[in-house]
Amino acid sequence: MPQDNTSAKLSIACGEDCSQRDRVKTRLGKYICKPCYEKVKSKKAAAVARSAEAGSKNGSSPSFDLSLMQELADQERTAPALDVVASICPSCRQPRERWAPICLECGYNMQTGLKVNLSKLKK
Repeated sequence: MPQDNTSAKLSIACGEDCSQRDRVKTRLGKYICKPCYEKVKSKKAAAVARSAEAGSKNGSSPSFDLSLMQELADQERTAPALDVVASICPSCRQPRERWAPICLECGYNMQTGLKVNLSKLKK
């Protein structure tokens, strides 16, 4: 009885499934793929360096630019809820709803491993 228990872990930055790739889990329990995380991290570091450089030229203390982290937090807050999409159909590789034993995209039955003809239902 084949069954796919892989959870979809959609990146809050790019929206791609990162369940099979390196990823970072945020404090709110959402995911960001490692390449997107590194981009945000490097942009933040560059902004901090620019801010520190500007502060040293003015003789003032450097101010910390939180705009990039705020942008990431906004993306995290507006990202779609992931609790409904819990796995990927092993037949068509589309996200499927956790409670559905049959993939609503291709008709694959997770319990029997057979496909159901959905053409009559889609009319």
